[in-house]
This record gives sequence, structure tokens and C-alpha cells, in this order.
Amino acid sequence: AASGRIPLPAMAGFKVPVIAHLIVITQFPAYLGHFAVGMTAAYIFVKVRRGDLKLPSWAPVVAQFLAFGALIAAMEVLGEQTALGKPGPLGHWTTNLPVAFLFALVLLATALAPRWAQRGALFAPVRRLGEVSYGLYLSHLVLLDVGVSILHLHTGTNADYARWILLCLGGGLVVGHLSYYLMERPILRWARNRSRERERVQEILRRLPMTAEAQAQHLPAPAPGSSAGALKTQLVSWLMAR
Repeated sequence: AASGRIPLPAMAGFKVPVIAHLIVITQFPAYLGHFAVGMTAAYIFVKVRRGDLKLPSWAPVVAQFLAFGALIAAMEVLGEQTALGKPGPLGHWTTNLPVAFLFALVLLATALAPRWAQRGALFAPVRRLGEVSYGLYLSHLVLLDVGVSILHLHTGTNADYARWILLCLGGGLVVGHLSYYLMERPILRWARNRSRERERVQEILRRLPMTAEAQAQHLPAPAPGSSAGALKTQLVSWLMAR
């Protein structure tokens, strides 16, 4: 690797012609391997948390440090191949997927590690980054493409690295915050409120001192498509009338 160069993750596929890299990078099954890695990590996490899979207490910490070291090394070695234009059309699988696997392993090991080994992930700025990470994730590939196809940014030096960070991380954070505040948070708030309304209706139904048959006889059936709020209002009115 070039002396003094900050390790870069591989960006395979961006060196091939535009039509080819759109197919290689953005279309199915380009990220099938990455998806499988993430879902496998999630599956293992759930299994361990439920107690279905037992791990030695030291295993997550050892895996965390080993995976982090291997991740830096992989970014250095495979990132150099990208900088030199070596990856072919399948380079996205051979140079990028190993980095994704190691990163997922770091996340999984950190999530399962003791609290003292999670300190780096518990700082407020890091947790804040997690809130906006979905928009960052969705936009980073577009920003990478802009950097290569439109801005013609290069790789291989620390200055190049700084430009990529400014574009991808800085631009991705802007998009991530916009996505979180304008779309994700309102949708999550709506979903939570709707869930609470349904829970309140169910609680009212549980407290009704009547059998199901009696309810069917005395309580008019809700109109098709009635919202949880409308059903709640109907139930409360019925209870007050009783």
C-alpha cells in the first residue's frame, strides 16, 4: 500500500463503464451477499438473547477485537486494489463483501459484549448517528456514484480520503437527518399512536363485564374500515350509556 495512506474500504465496480457499474453495484443480486451477512448477524443476536445459543462470556470481546483488526487490514489491502483499478466486474463481491462481513461481525460482537466493551458505541454522538443511519445508508451509494461519475474524485491519498469523507459522510448526514425528521420520525410516531389506540380498545374490551355473545347483542358492529379511534369512541359511548 502507499506509504501513509489511510485505509479505504473497497469501492469495486466504480471503475467499470457506467452501464456496467449500475448493474454490478445497484441491481439484484449485487447486495445479496451483504443482505445475507446482515440477516445472519441479526439471527445470531436474537438466538443468543433468547438463550437458544450459548456463547462463552469471553467470546464476544475476543471476536470484537479480532474482527476490528481484520477490518482495518481488509480495508487497507482491498482498498488498494480499488485505488489501482484492479477489481473487475465481480470485484464488488470479492473486495467489498469481506469488508461488510467483518463490519457486521464487529457490530454483532459489540452488541453481545459486556457493557465496558460497548462504551465506544454508547456515546451520545454515536447513538445520534444510529438514529439517522438509515438515510445515511440509503444515500451513500448515490453520493459515491456522484463522486466518481460527476466530480471525478480519485482514491489513493489521505487528501482523497478527506474529500470522500466530506462528500459521503457529510452529505449522507444531511440526507439522513432530513430523512429522519421529515419522514421516519413522523411515520414512527403515527405507528406508535395507532398501536396505542388499538391497545386501549383491547383493554376496554377486556374490562367489559359481558360475554362475547352479550357484546354481540348489545353493541352494534363497527362499520367496515372503522379506525381504532372510532371504535374506541363507540365503546366509551356505549359504556357511559350503560
